[in-house]
Amino acid sequence: MDQKSSAWDFSCSAAVIGVLGFTKYQARQAEAKAAEETSRKKEQIKEIYTTEYQEAVKERLETAKESGTYTTEKMLVEQNLFGTNTLSLYVYFATEEPVSVSYVVSVPDSEIADVGGKVNQEETYTTEHEFQVIGLIPDMENTITFTPEAEDGTITTASCKYKMGSLAGEEEVQLKQTAGQTDVSSQISLPDSGLYVILGNDSDDVDFMYYYDENGTIRGEVPLIGYRSHRLVFENDRMYYSISETKIAAVNELGMVEFRYHPLGKSSHI
Repeated sequence: MDQKSSAWDFSCSAAVIGVLGFTKYQARQAEAKAAEETSRKKEQIKEIYTTEYQEAVKERLETAKESGTYTTEKMLVEQNLFGTNTLSLYVYFATEEPVSVSYVVSVPDSEIADVGGKVNQEETYTTEHEFQVIGLIPDMENTITFTPEAEDGTITTASCKYKMGSLAGEEEVQLKQTAGQTDVSSQISLPDSGLYVILGNDSDDVDFMYYYDENGTIRGEVPLIGYRSHRLVFENDRMYYSISETKIAAVNELGMVEFRYHPLGKSSHI
């Protein structure tokens, strides 16, 4: 091998080592950036479950309600108002006559089924309507059709459209049955309606609790400080679930966190 050939080999080796070193540096930078983003999201979630955050949102909401007139033609609508379900809408409006209200969520994708339900109000028929719509689909334009019904059976309809953003987490929008799995739906008792819950991923990444419908389509994404939600308890118009290894939240039907329970029986009222 002559001198020129040796110099060429050395130059190539140095170039390869340089590229590999730069690639490893880029990988470390990407990991550091991802860890920083995860830390930022976790801090945001911690803030959601604080008294200060919930009270600030409530105060802002009351100001908005007092400063406008909201009807079925002009509703007060805000996505994920209290921060406890990214696929939800807060809705407020008034009607001239007392009515009950139901709603249906639909999207242009014909393969995604409509979902909906009847709004739980303090009185079956009332003129003031404030509730949370759940079940919206991420990255799609959702149409929410409301059906107010008067005591005499008179029915009207109103609707609004909302373009939902992306999920905060990385869960699947549509679950798929893996090849080889057995469909046991005919062998077990399933509810006629409602949502199924995945209680959380219990990982070092950002944690969420997920709602899925009977078709495996995501319908809710609830942020957790960490750990997993473990179990759900429904009582006194509130949903209780763990938000970390040491804390339990009590969330009302609007999605507002009203209580946060700590170890040894300590709690804070929001």
